Amino acid sequence: MRKEFSAGGVITKDGKILMVLMNTITGRKVWTFPKGHIEEGETPQKAALREVFEETGVRCEITDEKEFYVSHYFFNRNGQKVEKKVFWYIMRPVEDSGEIQTPDEIEEIRWADFNKALEMAEYESDREIIKKIDKIGGKNGI
Repeated sequence: MRKEFSAGGVITKDGKILMVLMNTITGRKVWTFPKGHIEEGETPQKAALREVFEETGVRCEITDEKEFYVSHYFFNRNGQKVEKKVFWYIMRPVEDSGEIQTPDEIEEIRWADFNKALEMAEYESDREIIKKIDKIGGKNGI
């Protein structure tokens, strides 16, 4: 079984959360949070910051170096079972370039209030993250 590790960011601002409309490897379009593979020699935190910028054009800072949430799941790619872990970090925006750096992967970005983000989120783990952030004060800016 192949193992993969990714990292991503959950960005909050003014009671809203940043969502991306991503083109999945199967061709589906899914609202989720920005994330991507951790490259060799890269920490999960650095990977999360890089991926957030590439997929949203928003430069961020991590509010806590410890991961906020870890998604763990399995899927099949080309007939091979893959075990995947995604390390999620809470972030706040520092600068918005207004340019998605990976338009082939990300079709749209949107700041959504927490209730709307819950409706948009495709994955149960994303909904769990939104609820967890809401519970600790995400609407008020963590």
